[in-house]
Amino acid sequence: MKYKQCIQVGNNANDILKLPCVTTVRKLDSGRYMYELEFNNKQWLPPIANEGDWICQDEDGEWTVMSDETHKFLKELWTENMSTRMSDGKREPRKSES
Repeated sequence: MKYKQCIQVGNNANDILKLPCVTTVRKLDSGRYMYELEFNNKQWLPPIANEGDWICQDEDGEWTVMSDETHKFLKELWTENMSTRMSDGKREPRKSES
């Protein structure tokens, strides 16, 4: 899945607060912030983003939260898929397949 935009939660509270999906902000005892996003039809519970997580908007306009590890994995997967395609639309074999 491709995302329209992604922003990592860190020392950028002002940027996070500008996102239309953020509904609640809580300051934890540790001094860190926790962001609750609006509920959407793809999730069972309202997503919660903590420091280090990524808040991403998908192609359908829905917002989701993912860990840094998940974001890196999806980014690598998408990059790998794009790099294996030739200009005529056919997939080149991966090094392990040749």
